[in-house]
Amino acid sequence: MKEVKLGERYQYKPYKQGNYILLTKRMKQSARKLAHKAVKDGRITKLPCEFADCTQVKVEAHHPDYSMPLEVLWLCRAHHLELHKYLPTVYPQAHFAVA
Repeated sequence: MKEVKLGERYQYKPYKQGNYILLTKRMKQSARKLAHKAVKDGRITKLPCEFADCTQVKVEAHHPDYSMPLEVLWLCRAHHLELHKYLPTVYPQAHFAVA
């Protein structure tokens, strides 16, 4: 929440966006942070790109479900972008953003 100074008191100013949008954004941020920390701590190891024909070792984490932050797919940048390009056509009710 943003704080707005009113005289000597502080008051919380609510966001203009809906709570659902904020919750989704927080879940994404939290999942990304937890996955990054798990890789750094050695609890998760990065694997080569999970596409069968790809052998790239420079990979990015893709979260199919943000409620399970440590379950990630390891994809190279090209396959990650390709996945996000086609996901909205497969799941039109979901909102996906390129990570």
